[in-house]
Parts: sequence; structure tokens; C-alpha cells
Amino acid sequence: MSKTTNTAAAILRRPAVVQRTGLSYTTIYRKMKRGEFPARVRLGDHSVGWREDQVNAWINEREPVSPGPENAA
Repeated sequence: MSKTTNTAAAILRRPAVVQRTGLSYTTIYRKMKRGEFPARVRLGDHSVGWREDQVNAWINEREPVSPGPENAA
């Protein structure tokens, strides 16, 4: 018998997603439409959010920026 773990993921509202990603609200929705950002989840008739684990995974998938000539030591 297999045991499944049902861990509740925290839900982030729009201001938290904007702050964590550094993306504007418009860019988040544009990326969602193209399948480049996690889909939102419906919380109620007039509210949505994003699963924190999915947003964190998206952030962790981003490539680090190498220092340019202006940042070289």
C-alpha cells in the first residue's frame, strides 16, 4: 500500500507574486498566457492566487545572470 502525502501549498496573492518575481502584473499574465509562468488558482468568485511551490520552482529555474563588463571586479 502506498502512502500519499497531502501537503498544503501556501497560496500567494498578486502583490506577493509581483514582489517575489520582480515582474509586473501585466508581464505575469502575458507569460501565463504563453505557458511561461504557473497558472493561477481560483480562490473565490473575485479572487485568484498562485501556489507558492510553483512560483518558487519557476524562480529557481531562471538562469543566473553573469556579471557584465560593468560589474566585473
